[in-house]
Amino acid sequence: MQTITISGYLGEDAQLRRSDSGTEFVTFTLASKDSRGESHFFPCTWFQTRSKMLQHLVKGAAVIVTGELQIWDCEKDGTKYRNFRISCDRIGFAPQQKKGPEDLPE
Repeated sequence: MQTITISGYLGEDAQLRRSDSGTEFVTFTLASKDSRGESHFFPCTWFQTRSKMLQHLVKGAAVIVTGELQIWDCEKDGTKYRNFRISCDRIGFAPQQKKGPEDLPE
């Protein structure tokens, strides 16, 4: 298992979803900047849907997630590519700082 901890801002409100088998889960995208100032977007899945935290997982919220980095290879129309997501074990809220336009991911 590859564990990752990353902080950033939610790029959109978290969405409650349901699998074909009926399992509820939450999806969101975490936007984070690296040391060079480049923005990266990390798709996240969280299975703790009964938590009251869900109402706080809104666009712009500063969060820290820890979870398993899941990577798999895909092929479409003869082109191979690699896909990934973070399956979150823990989600915490980072101290909120005033954000200026230069702080927001592009």
